[in-house]
Amino acid sequence: MQPRKVHNRTYMAASNWTLSAWAIGKTQSAIKSGLLVRPDVCSMCASQGNRQNPILAHHDDYAKPIEVRWVCRECHKRLHYPLASGVSEELIRGNHDNQ
Repeated sequence: MQPRKVHNRTYMAASNWTLSAWAIGKTQSAIKSGLLVRPDVCSMCASQGNRQNPILAHHDDYAKPIEVRWVCRECHKRLHYPLASGVSEELIRGNHDNQ
């Protein structure tokens, strides 16, 4: 039988959904503890966050839960559904010089 920690890590790696849930939990804990601070503006479009379009933490890599890109809800949708929104690969990768 595997030690609990090793088993948990193996289980989390088996499912991207589980890994994303783990990363989200770690990010929320980091926000509550003050390690991460949510900005007021989107890093992609520079819009001000508000109740209808809040600033959200986007993970480019769920294995790195503290490395997030702060984006508004609309930009977050574009990151997750680039084909539906017509967003360029450069914008998705974080190259905003060509906007």
